[in-house]
Amino acid sequence: MSIRVCTRVGCGAEYAWDPKPGRPPRYCEACRAEIARPKRQVAPTTPRPVTVLPEQRPTTTSATLEAVQAKLTAAGRTDTVPGAVALRLAALLDAGGHSASGYAALARQLTASVEEACRGASLAGDPLAAIRDRRSRGA
Repeated sequence: MSIRVCTRVGCGAEYAWDPKPGRPPRYCEACRAEIARPKRQVAPTTPRPVTVLPEQRPTTTSATLEAVQAKLTAAGRTDTVPGAVALRLAALLDAGGHSASGYAALARQLTASVEEACRGASLAGDPLAAIRDRRSRGA
C-alpha cells in the first residue's frame, strides 16, 4: 500500500492506495463521490403569469347549431343527454377559435353525438327514413 495525496483543490487529504494495474486514483474517497455525483445547480425561475381566456359563447345562433337543433327537434331527442351534448358541441364548433385538429375532433364527436341521439327515432321530416326502414326490414 502506498500513501497518496488528493489533488483536488482545497482538499489535500492523504489516502491509502493499493497498487493495481491501471492508473492510480487522483482523488480521495470523499472527493471521488462528490465528483461522480455533482450537486445540481438549479437556476431560480420566476413563475409565468397565468392567462385566463374568456369563455367563448356564440352571440347568435349559427348554421351548425340551427341544423343540429332542427334535426334533434324533428327526432324528438332535444331533451336527452346525447342531444344536449350534441347541442353543446355544435355551439363550441360555431364559437371558433380552434386549431384544425381541434375543429376536426369536435366535428367528428358532433357527428357521433347526433347519430347516437337520433338512433332509434323515426325522423318524420326525413323522406329517406321510410326507405331506410323498409330496407332494414328486408321488405
